Amino acid sequence: MNSLNISGKVLLSVAVLAAFTSGLDAGKIGVLTDQASPPSYSSGYGGWNLSNVDVKITDLNFDPLVPPKVFVPSTGSYDAMVVGDTFESDINDSNVSNPVVLAHLHGKNWPVGEPAGVKVIDTSFDSVIENGKPGNCIITTSYLEGFYLDATVPAPRETVCDSSFQSHKRFKMNMLPSMVAGFFGGYAKGADLTFNVAADGNMWRYMVLQKINNYTGKRLDGFKVEIGFIGADGNFTKASDAGADLRLSIGIGENLTDPLNPVDIWDFDELATFSHGLFGPIDLAGGATPHFPNNGFFDDRTAGYDVNITDTNDTIYSTGSLVSNYAAVPVPYSPDTTPADGAPDGVAGQFGDWLPSAWAPKGIFWDDDNDPTTDANLVAFWGDRGDGNYTWMKNNDNNFSEVSSADLASWSSSPVHEVAVIEDVLNLGINYIVEIGDIGTFPAASSDKFTIRITPRVAATQVAPGYATNSNPPLSSYLDSNGTVQVSPAPTFTIGSALTITVADTDLNASATVDVNVTTSFGESEIVTLNEIGPNRGVFTGIMPTLAGTAAGTNDDNVTVVAVGTVVTVTYHDASPAGDVNATTTAVAVVTTPVVSDGGGGGGGLFSTTDNVGLVAMILGFLAMGGLIVRRRLA
Repeated sequence: MNSLNISGKVLLSVAVLAAFTSGLDAGKIGVLTDQASPPSYSSGYGGWNLSNVDVKITDLNFDPLVPPKVFVPSTGSYDAMVVGDTFESDINDSNVSNPVVLAHLHGKNWPVGEPAGVKVIDTSFDSVIENGKPGNCIITTSYLEGFYLDATVPAPRETVCDSSFQSHKRFKMNMLPSMVAGFFGGYAKGADLTFNVAADGNMWRYMVLQKINNYTGKRLDGFKVEIGFIGADGNFTKASDAGADLRLSIGIGENLTDPLNPVDIWDFDELATFSHGLFGPIDLAGGATPHFPNNGFFDDRTAGYDVNITDTNDTIYSTGSLVSNYAAVPVPYSPDTTPADGAPDGVAGQFGDWLPSAWAPKGIFWDDDNDPTTDANLVAFWGDRGDGNYTWMKNNDNNFSEVSSADLASWSSSPVHEVAVIEDVLNLGINYIVEIGDIGTFPAASSDKFTIRITPRVAATQVAPGYATNSNPPLSSYLDSNGTVQVSPAPTFTIGSALTITVADTDLNASATVDVNVTTSFGESEIVTLNEIGPNRGVFTGIMPTLAGTAAGTNDDNVTVVAVGTVVTVTYHDASPAGDVNATTTAVAVVTTPVVSDGGGGGGGLFSTTDNVGLVAMILGFLAMGGLIVRRRLA
């Protein structure tokens, strides 16, 4: 490395520093000694100082009889994780004897991400990427799609500073009620992220990509980010007050690739924003593959905060909300007029100041790829029509028109539609840069580290939005009393694939299971027990495997024998209305010559055996976990 003035960079272990002399991925630390080959570890471990952090490995399928898995801070190693495991890094205050948890820091669940949740990527002091962004960064400990931690060939590959769009680079910090307790307006307590530093001959710049999420229980109206030091007394001192060569930047006029033509690394409306998929215009970046091919669900304008930075370059702070309908008051729907402000015709806003999790809105999500492990599309939300009446509404591009009763009935009977919280209205993505100069100017008690403090600002008015006190009805309330049955794929399926069977009946929304009869034109008969997809849904699903054969299989052996041309009939006996036990709805799938599946989902497509069995196994696995479905497409 070049030698200039005595300067500093984020400190990794000796092993990691050595690795960077021969390339970013040449060496890593934190070997998982209890996990089968290949071991996985983050090249950026050791930069984040864990002195005020408690890293916990948690199991989504918690079993009190199984000892908790252990993370070892000194090495970054941890007990072998499996699908269903995740982690949480608790950020404590400076009270050593009786610490209070101020925030939870999260990354992606294993195998997409691993503890501790923050890594420092450190390439070279003068490296830059797109638009002059530093090539060094502080990001989450996630891995690239196709190269997750359970991969063997090819081996796992971690995200880095210039990884592609939506490669899970941001780490998420959930701000907790302890940060705002006793505050009724203005800045509250700050949560601290401390980083190790060591002497180096250059000034180092790091792009920080993170989200700060409102789980405080109170509305917020802004935030600030400060850089400085925690003293021996536990107090925080800003870098300028300590006379230290350490600063923040929001990238104004910074273009290291062409210093004579300065540009803003980020636009003013990119520094602190809510999900672009919820609030933002079509983004054609990427050419043939646009980042966001559709306008935001709630607005085609960006939502979030405008920010500024102090002259001392050690405090970034929000100055007010960006103009969008996040904070606007709902405007009564009027299909024949255009609002004077030029906003879309219909409901202009719903939320007010930055929402806490307790008041997060509900939406109807569509699992469009039939895969509960991926994110689902938001198709409707429960809100105010602008006249005090609450209903399910479509998106901004549809003028927030009410969802039809036919759509609600259809979605209610579908196992791939679900009511869930629209979490991304809580999550604010922030971008900024840390610049580390001469660490000889750091205070003696903090000569080897510095701290980033993130502080929420409590809104003066704390009023719940109307939809929070006018809760949505369950999807089952839109079901018809006449039961329906579906079989998929239909009208044809490939021999050897599993048939997915769905029954919807509002009369059974308190039941856990329902039985259907499966018969074939061969003369075979099977009873299949379907499981309810969620509490009080009234929608049940299950599978029936098929095997190739030339004659009827054995009755009630949980598999159906078919040949080309065999007709499979699924019958559900509806005991209501009018007690008519003979009321039936039947779906028929006719076997055709097997074809190679294109992997497409949905009724009418051709599924391979792997597609169906894998899909249903995932669905049943998620149901066993309490119906947990992660909703992050809009993140």
